[in-house]
Amino acid sequence: MVKKKIVICATVKNEEKNLVKFFKKVDSLISSFEEYYLIFVLSDTSDNSENLIDDYLKNRKGNLIIKNFDNQINRIEKLEICRNEYLEFIRKKNEINFYDYLIVMDVDGVNNILNDKILNKSIKK
Repeated sequence: MVKKKIVICATVKNEEKNLVKFFKKVDSLISSFEEYYLIFVLSDTSDNSENLIDDYLKNRKGNLIIKNFDNQINRIEKLEICRNEYLEFIRKKNEINFYDYLIVMDVDGVNNILNDKILNKSIKK
């Protein structure tokens, strides 16, 4: 176990098909840390992502932030706003403001090669 604290953040839009696998990845990562906090920022979702995240967070430390946008905002601007949402949440939440690490993950499978061994090796360097 790493005697460090970690915050893991992810932005989510219509990722229902990827969330279960993503949750397993996150669970394997957080099990290596002394303390963790999860932040999901959900935007303009039309699938079951919100319910899946709510269920997942019931037994874990974390928060779901929901953003709904005007269609006039482009994809990049929406992503920027969502990322700023979790950063602002961290700044305001004293208990996690000084955690040791922040990992931002994509839900769509980009992080598939990341595991606890690779992460611990990187931290030790």
